[in-house]
This record gives sequence, structure tokens and C-alpha cells, in this order.
Amino acid sequence: MEFTFQLFHINQSHYDDVVTERSILKYCGYPLCDKELENIPKQQYKISLRNQTVYDITDRKNFCSSRCYKSSNYLKGQLLTSPLWFRDNVDVPNFQLLPGRYLLTYVSLITFYFVCCVGSKIKNKRNVPSRQ
Repeated sequence: MEFTFQLFHINQSHYDDVVTERSILKYCGYPLCDKELENIPKQQYKISLRNQTVYDITDRKNFCSSRCYKSSNYLKGQLLTSPLWFRDNVDVPNFQLLPGRYLLTYVSLITFYFVCCVGSKIKNKRNVPSRQ
């Protein structure tokens, strides 16, 4: 199945889990990027002397480039926030990706599948009251 079709089955929280899991494995947090993370900054803030601003780079450290960070945030902003069990009568949105060249790696598929399919089923069995 196509990646964008699978996005209907996760919410923003699940997507954050995918980004975190990928970065723990030292892969770029954007699921469609196959690059490994290198030279990860240890500091939490970046000071821009040009703009005279301090930036919190905690989230940015999970990505290999600003392009992947921007693409990931663009995609995450389109995800539904409603719980999965409320989506029976919801139309599948047309998710858009920022244009560019991205490769879907085996690790991306495994992580995405686990968080999307297996993880949500486990959570639903434990936390969701039965519907009648």
C-alpha cells in the first residue's frame, strides 16, 4: 500500500513515536528519508548572532537536514488528531508530501508498520471501552 494511504491509520502522537524511534536507531526522523544521522549536536540550543535569537533545536536534532525537518512537520500537520476508533465514518484525507526525492527504507517500513498497525492495536485493546 502507498505510504500516504497508511497515514490515515495513525495520529500525530503515533507519528512523533515514529520520528523518535527512527532517531534512536540513528536514522533521519522523516520516514521517507534513508539517510543516517551523523554529527548530532549535543547542545539543546543554537544561538544565531545574525538574528540575535536563541533557537531550541531539540526536535531538529532528529533529522538529517532542514529539508527533512520541514517535510516532516508539513506531513505531521496534515495528520488527524482524533482517536483511531472514532474514524469509522471519516473520509480519508488526501495527504500531500513536499516535492523531493525520498527513499523508503526497510527500517522505515518496519518502524512505521509497528507504530501504525501493531502499536495501535495493542493500545486499542487496552484503553478503549467496548462499543455497543
